[in-house]
Amino acid sequence: MLQDMGDELRREFGDEVLAQRIIKAINEKKKDKIVIEGIRNPGEIEFLRNNSNFILIGVKAIRKLRYKRLLIRGKKWDPKTYEEFLIVDKRDIGIDQNNSGQQVGKCLAYCDYVLTNNKDLKDFQRKVERLMGKLLNIKS
Repeated sequence: MLQDMGDELRREFGDEVLAQRIIKAINEKKKDKIVIEGIRNPGEIEFLRNNSNFILIGVKAIRKLRYKRLLIRGKKWDPKTYEEFLIVDKRDIGIDQNNSGQQVGKCLAYCDYVLTNNKDLKDFQRKVERLMGKLLNIKS
């Protein structure tokens, strides 16, 4: 499971290891604007904050809706029941996790912006476009 691999890497090499690796890859590609998806630990955020251009955007949706979307997505490793989903979800937000584990709940507190995704895709796309326009100083 990818969560386990990330947790193990953070335990072995420090909480910022995944952020260090992505920054190294970004620097090799020499890109100006990059979106990093799936930040799960405050150590990663603390490392990325060393870049003055770093902006952290969180996305939240109600639990039952996230479960419904997960079922539609249908990945073979996704939980198949709501009870299984709750176990994974609690781990992801940081319940009973050590500092090197999943800590999405804490990460949301570090966000510069938080978008809610409780409606349809068009609604969320409008929110993203509005925020990106604001961040890039583009009038919509």
